[in-house]
Amino acid sequence: MPPPLPCARMLVLSVLEPRGTVFAHAARLHVAAKAAGANVSGSVTGKTDILVAGDKSGSKLQKALDLGVETWDEPRLIAELSGD
Repeated sequence: MPPPLPCARMLVLSVLEPRGTVFAHAARLHVAAKAAGANVSGSVTGKTDILVAGDKSGSKLQKALDLGVETWDEPRLIAELSGD
């Protein structure tokens, strides 16, 4: 089981395009984040603690920045999930 994510009551994954093997990778990240205690959502709100943003996060990233939500990239999420 991955270590608990710090301050991750609400985590939004906006990392990868949902298709093919990339989708399977995103699904694994989703499962791992949930196992670490995060409530994974698809939209950014005032309750969002962390946005995991990819290259094409667009409006989700802008909304997170506007709301002062902490943003991570995919390597940061993987490092946090692995306890690094």
